[in-house]
Amino acid sequence: MKRLIKAMLLVLLAWSCKKSEDLLYSGNFSNLQGKWELVATESGALSGASWYPVSSGQVQFIYFRSDGVLTDSAGLPACCSPKAYIINNKLFDLNPDFLPDNPACKSIKCAICQYYDIQISGNEMIVTPCNEGRKKYVRR
Repeated sequence: MKRLIKAMLLVLLAWSCKKSEDLLYSGNFSNLQGKWELVATESGALSGASWYPVSSGQVQFIYFRSDGVLTDSAGLPACCSPKAYIINNKLFDLNPDFLPDNPACKSIKCAICQYYDIQISGNEMIVTPCNEGRKKYVRR
């Protein structure tokens, strides 16, 4: 009886490991690639959170390469970027082929940020970077 229980637990364990591997995606960042403009930020408690438009004097853009790397306007990797994204509830690992040094990052001390939570729908994207407030972007 103990052998049967051990065998069932082993099969269950192997089956659950297979599922966790299926959650990690890589590769196609075509829906993310390009220039995105910050248009609103969310503020307030979860149940009463509201979106507030960004004023015209505070225009900000973010850029994504075809391999998913977050860059600045010059195409250099953004400082303190995450190692993965959760895009529409799927985990995508970043494995860039080439990542040049960004001299601006040498003087910045980064907090550990493992992933950004990103929700994309058409030309609208909502980003939750490292437990900060949510930010709404539109493709430009």
